[in-house]
Amino acid sequence: MGQALVVTRTGFHLGGVDRPDQSGAGSVSTDHKHTVWFAIAGKDPRPLFAFPGIWRRYAGPLKKDGPVVDLETYSFLTTTPNPLVATINHERMPVLLTDC
Repeated sequence: MGQALVVTRTGFHLGGVDRPDQSGAGSVSTDHKHTVWFAIAGKDPRPLFAFPGIWRRYAGPLKKDGPVVDLETYSFLTTTPNPLVATINHERMPVLLTDC
């Protein structure tokens, strides 16, 4: 069974984002990936927020007939992206808890 997890942060990123082709042709190049960073706007320079999630310990093979490993795995909860994040990823973004 999974356990609750809250990770505090001052920013997050979306990696592997396509960027415009540098040739000036106006197309998107999948050969050039970059990372986009996000932070919460507020009166402090980088206000603290948190990601909610779940974690659990896994003991077993990673591949069929592989050696048994002992890992702690986790996952953050996601939601529909807000308008800003949707310009980068139209599918999802992490849930952000700002009033912890």
